Parts: sequence; C-alpha cells; structure tokens
Amino acid sequence: MKFGCAPLTVLGSWPVRLISGHGGWAMVADELVGYRVRRPQLRAAAAQLMAAVLSNLAADDRAPVFATVPDFGEWHRHGQESFVAIRRGAWQMPGRVADYQFLDTFAEMTAVRAVVAADEVLRERVDCLVGVEFALTLRQLGWTLVQRILEPMVAAGRS
Repeated sequence: MKFGCAPLTVLGSWPVRLISGHGGWAMVADELVGYRVRRPQLRAAAAQLMAAVLSNLAADDRAPVFATVPDFGEWHRHGQESFVAIRRGAWQMPGRVADYQFLDTFAEMTAVRAVVAADEVLRERVDCLVGVEFALTLRQLGWTLVQRILEPMVAAGRS
C-alpha cells in the first residue's frame, strides 16, 4: 500500500503529520521518525493509537513545552570541574504521559497489544525482561511507544 505524505498539520496545539491512504487520513509515526515499515498491522494500530493520544493531548493540555532536561544517556561538560548530563530541546511531557500505564487508558491500545501478541518475534521482546542475566531490564510496551513514537512525533513537529 502506498501512502502520500501531507505537510505538517497542527491538531489543537499539537503538531501532527498526516498521510492519506486506505480508509482516509491516518497519522503515521514512522513517517516522522524515519523507520521502515515491516509490520503494516502494527503500523496501522499504532497510527490509530497515536491519533487518539494526540487528540486527547490537544484537548486537555496546553501547547507542547520544550526545555533542557537531565539526560542520563550522554554527558556534557558543564563548568571547569563538573560534568552534567543534559538534553537540550526535550519535550516536557505532561505528568500523565510519563505514567507507564498512560497508553493503556486508550481503547486503541488493545488493538496494538493484539497485534504484538500475534507476532511471534515482538511478543518475546516487549512486556518482558531483556538483557543479560545480571542486568535484566523490563521493556514495557506502553513506555516504549511513548519514547520511540510519541516523543519523536512531538519533537519533529516543533517549529
């Protein structure tokens, strides 16, 4: 299925890139983030989820706020003797979005979970512990979607 990309649109005060395709307009995260589509069912379910999330954020919250925040993934020199981890221009997500169960409050998340459960590779990689035995990390589907899709979508729409 081929999609045509429309220009950046603002839904309320939230930036959104819409694409036209089968069934009308749908928001697609990988168009903004630049990932290749390998699982079209997951893409469609995630697009519906992100459309619902951004609509909810546009209705309930003010415009997205961007600021400098602590970043524990990279260090920057700050001053003569100290190093401070910072990330410039990061989206200050509302407190409710930062809750790891935020996406579970949307009915569309059920469809995303169903697609993940049906995929024999993905179901082994989310909502489970990953890593080596002495450093296992819990990879939660909801928080992964917020970090890897929602946050980059909002950041990409920043003017």
